[in-house]
This record gives sequence, structure tokens and C-alpha cells, in this order.
Amino acid sequence: MIQALASHPILTSAIFCFLFAGLVHEGQRWLLQLRIPAAEIEALADDLIADFGPRAIEVAVDNQERAVWRSEPMDEGKWRRVERAIQSRTEMGRTG
Repeated sequence: MIQALASHPILTSAIFCFLFAGLVHEGQRWLLQLRIPAAEIEALADDLIADFGPRAIEVAVDNQERAVWRSEPMDEGKWRRVERAIQSRTEMGRTG
């Protein structure tokens, strides 16, 4: 396999470009999540727990999946962080 790639430099370059583009894309998604203030995440988690009680995690996951289908990485990351906040509260026994 490696010998085949070595003998085809254009193919090798294309593969590495594809991998690099994927890494850049994932890095941007991760950085976009960090732009959302922690206070906003906590407020959303509080609202979901107050409105939906034990179903709050399900609602956060549903919103995250909708963001995935709409190709909105910032919203996807926001709802993933909300899900984690709710989950940590559930583990600590602090839900409504």
C-alpha cells in the first residue's frame, strides 16, 4: 500500500490534502463551541430542566441532532455543551 502511494505522488498529495481539510474542519467546529459563554450554556440547561424535568437531556440531544441536519456546527456544539451540563447536574442530583 505504501509503495503504491509512493509511486503516485499526486494521489498521495490528494489524500493528505483531504485529511488536512478534515482536521481543519473539526478544529473549527471545536473552536466555534468555545465562543458561546458558559453562562449562556448554564442558563439554557436551567431552562430545559425547569421546563422538561427528567426529559431535559432528550430535548438537548434532539436540538443537537437538528443542528447536525441543518449543518449548523455552532448550534450543534452549543446543544452538546448544554447536554453535558444537564448530565453533570443529573449525576450530582441537582435536577428539578
